[in-house]
Amino acid sequence: MRDVDTDKFDFGEYFSPLAYARFAIHMRKSAKKYGAGNWRKGIPQQEALKSKRRHAWQVDMAEYGVVIEPETDHLASEMFNIMIKMHEEELEKIKKLKPGDNLYGYEFGGLKK
Repeated sequence: MRDVDTDKFDFGEYFSPLAYARFAIHMRKSAKKYGAGNWRKGIPQQEALKSKRRHAWQVDMAEYGVVIEPETDHLASEMFNIMIKMHEEELEKIKKLKPGDNLYGYEFGGLKK
C-alpha cells in the first residue's frame, strides 16, 4: 500500500518553477566563475550577510532607475546569500541532534562520518 501521509513536504507546492529556474540559471553562471557547488565550500556568515545587503541595495536602486552591474541578477544573488545563511543555521541545529530526534517531521538517523 502506498504511503498516504499528507504531512510530507510537497516541494512542488512551495516553490515557483519560474523563480527556481531563474535561480538555477544564476547558479550555473556562478559555477563558471566560482566552481560548481560553490555553496558547499562554506562562506563566512558575515560575508554572506554583507553580500545580501549589497544585492538588496542594488535591487532597490534599480527601482529608481539606477542600474548597477546590469549583468548580475541581484535578486538571485540575494536568494543565494539567504540560502547560505539558512543552510548554516540548519546545519548548526542538525549537528546538535542525536539519532532518533525529530528532524523536519522525520526521524533523524545521524550524520555520515
